[in-house]
Amino acid sequence: MGEALYDGKSGRNSRKNTRVLAGLIALNKNAYRQQEQIMFIGCQKQVLLFCRFNYIILGFLNYQIVESYYH
Repeated sequence: MGEALYDGKSGRNSRKNTRVLAGLIALNKNAYRQQEQIMFIGCQKQVLLFCRFNYIILGFLNYQIVESYYH
């Protein structure tokens, strides 16, 4: 396949190979972008959950401190 790309006699074959290669690269880029978006959305959700969890813990600690301070 590698020789066909550089062989002058098989210009048509080389063009076809280039098209296939370009198509594969485009598909790959698209898949990578989608994966990045999914990962980004996943991270956002995790961060939100983490923030909520922290908020609950902080609220609980605050409550404990206030309770112990006033009693």
